[in-house]
Amino acid sequence: MREPIDIIETFIASGYRPQARIPGNRVFLTDNTASTLVWVEGRVVIELYLLFPNTVTEPHAHPFINQMVFISGDPVGLKVEDGRVRHKVFTDADIGVMGRFMPIGDRHGFNTGPLGAVFYNIQIWPENVTDPRSAAIEFLGPSMGPLHDALRAQ
Repeated sequence: MREPIDIIETFIASGYRPQARIPGNRVFLTDNTASTLVWVEGRVVIELYLLFPNTVTEPHAHPFINQMVFISGDPVGLKVEDGRVRHKVFTDADIGVMGRFMPIGDRHGFNTGPLGAVFYNIQIWPENVTDPRSAAIEFLGPSMGPLHDALRAQ
């Protein structure tokens, strides 16, 4: 079994080429986002995320280690630490940069401007993933709205 970092490096070395026919994959739609799985292997799930323009995704967490790779747009990242919200304005200098690993339960969110945002969301699960699903389903926090509620109820 390959280590998560080796899997992530393979995905990057492939030129970010998606895997074909990931079981259960589709477009996962919420009120603020659309996403699809692009790589699933062992404990790693990688998802391409589109954050819609002019939206607020409140701070939330996930049951996996999380890492983001910024691709484009005008997001402001929100990070909750010690009860305070820190803001990170993403710029062209951040494109393609692997963000730091966020531990399980780390609270984060996003605001987007008129350009929206595109990210790779890299997930490292505690155990091998047998039923890969979107981070929007494995989402611990306030709902993004009725589309998000419907997705999480599936």
